[in-house]
Parts: sequence; structure tokens; C-alpha cells
Amino acid sequence: MINDKYAAAGVNIEAADSVKKEIGRLARASFTPGVLAGPGLFGGLFELKGFKNPVLVSSMDGKKGLPPDAPYASAKFALAGFGEVLRQELRTDGISTTLVFPGRVDTAFIEGLKFHPISAPIPPQAVAEAILSGILRHKAEVVVPGAARLLQIVNTLHPALGDWAVRAFRLEGWKE
Repeated sequence: MINDKYAAAGVNIEAADSVKKEIGRLARASFTPGVLAGPGLFGGLFELKGFKNPVLVSSMDGKKGLPPDAPYASAKFALAGFGEVLRQELRTDGISTTLVFPGRVDTAFIEGLKFHPISAPIPPQAVAEAILSGILRHKAEVVVPGAARLLQIVNTLHPALGDWAVRAFRLEGWKE
């Protein structure tokens, strides 16, 4: 059922799973001293002929992790770091990379949870529109909704204040 929702949004889950497995294999082989000094083994993963703007979709959890999701947040932080380096490496080839940080997206994964209005779920279509806009404007990063960037800025300037905001607004959500 969830795969049908993704398919309706134009997402190919089988292809994504295949890529995730390949990235996992390459990561296990690559995370050794010195291997990632250049594109490393990841460079062989991407077939970029004809593509001028690869898009990597992380999450706001890749900017400010929320409890109790340490494994999820660490994966999103890793993707963000990978995307930042990839963007710099591909720039010399005339390829711009867009890294996307969606906030809470209204999907089946969050059914049954409530959220403070400051962290209200956004429709998947809003994320898709933000991605397209980011590609067309050659943006290095896209944060959607834009108001989520405030948490990123607060957390960058004062991490303890970012932690307070997570607690005060119960950003992780709660069961109904």
C-alpha cells in the first residue's frame, strides 16, 4: 500500500532499494582511511551522462536530529555530508547538485501522530514543487517548508537553543 502511494508520486521503490543496497556495499568498502580522499568508490556509482543536476533528498533530520531517531538522523547527516562533497566535486564538470531537506512530510509513516503547528506535516506535492524549483534555480540546498530553516539557523548558532526548541515544541510528535 505504501509502495502504491510512492508510485503515484512518481517514486520507484524497487530502484531506490537497489541503489540503497549498492550504496551500502560501496560504503562498507569505502569507509577505510584514504579511500574517500577523492570521489572514492562512490564515483563509480553515478552515471551522470546527460544529467546536469542530481538531486539528493535528505531530511531536516540531516540538519537537526530529533529523538528518538538517532539512526535515522545519522543516515540523513551522512547523506547531507556526502551531498556537500559531491556538489563540490562535480562543479568542475559543470554539474550542479541539489540537496533537499524536507521537514515533516505527510505520509503513511506518520499516521497516528500529532505535531505542534510549527512542525505541521507538508504535502508530498509541496516537496516535489520545491525540488523542481530548486533544480530550475540551480540551488545548492532546498529547505521545505522555508520556515524550517529557522531551526537550522538557531541550531547552528546556538545548539542548546536548538535542543530547547525540539523539546518545547515537541518536534518529534506524539501519539493521538
